[in-house]
Amino acid sequence: VLEEMERHQEATASFAEGLQLLEPFIRALPQAFGDLAGALLQDYLDSAQSAGVEPDGALVQSIKQWL
Repeated sequence: VLEEMERHQEATASFAEGLQLLEPFIRALPQAFGDLAGALLQDYLDSAQSAGVEPDGALVQSIKQWL
């Protein structure tokens, strides 16, 4: 919703928060959460680009290792 309202910085922060909250579950059950994690990661990266901010590299790498 935030992305559609062109509130890109807020959307980016929300996607990052979601990934951080899901990270323990992604790590524990990558097969169960991999598709969701991949979709959220892509949304996070797209949102960060729209906001003109650099995505959190550590967060991106942490999630990518489980995909």
